[in-house]
Amino acid sequence: MFQLQPLQLTIKHGEFITVVGRIGSGKSSLLSAICGEMPLASGGGCVYGSIGYVSQKPWIMNATFRDNVLFGNAYDKQKYSRVIAACALVSDIEQLPAKDATEIGPKGVNLSGGQKARLALARAIYNNANIYILDDILSAVDAHVERHLIEHVLAGNGILRDKTRILVTHAEHVVPLSNCTFRLNDGQVSISHQDAIEFHSIVTDRASSSNGISGDGASGGLQSNNANATTPECANGAFTIAPEFDVPQFSHGMLWKYLRFCGFGLIALMLAIEAGQCATK
Repeated sequence: MFQLQPLQLTIKHGEFITVVGRIGSGKSSLLSAICGEMPLASGGGCVYGSIGYVSQKPWIMNATFRDNVLFGNAYDKQKYSRVIAACALVSDIEQLPAKDATEIGPKGVNLSGGQKARLALARAIYNNANIYILDDILSAVDAHVERHLIEHVLAGNGILRDKTRILVTHAEHVVPLSNCTFRLNDGQVSISHQDAIEFHSIVTDRASSSNGISGDGASGGLQSNNANATTPECANGAFTIAPEFDVPQFSHGMLWKYLRFCGFGLIALMLAIEAGQCATK
């Protein structure tokens, strides 16, 4: 079982914290500990305020796009529009057949990874929590969308500027924008404080250097996982795509392995029982 080493953390209201470290260093475990979802071996901790958590694998409801954002909260048109714009979802919604009344399918099957991440982020922001814990959300999007999210959500002038933000990231260029950085190595946390600098003084247009690199953009509409997906149908604002899943093909070699594993005696007995049942009929 992975264990974080003893540490003492104090995060002030409104701070922007970046959490960095190699894979398996304990970044997600630290987030779980802050959320109170990791067993406490010793000591104690306290979190003041509500938490909005966006995981690496967002959970998406089989409902409309808007319902996934609202998540049971009342619809406020102005607030909703601000959140959608901040999360770079305007173009995506415009390309949907029924706009945000489109049903997006179970587990977001018709959305790309980047669209799922931004939809989950929009849901958390709309819920208006005090603390936002974001587990590597920037890795699911390309450079264009990353820049948009940094400027309009995370940085000093973003929509979450008055909220506490804790971001796990592998993007080192985001670190100077934060007030404090937690660097993890095998469960040990080293803390460095810095004066957060303005977004436009550190983030250059990385789009020019990302030409030829495929990724999730700010648009693109619904993504189909199968080129042979059924033709979409739209009626009364309901829209979903039911992908056709491939039927697994078994080779003769694989069938022979199954026969050897089950044993020929057992197979002969099963065939005899089946033959007896057919004879009685």
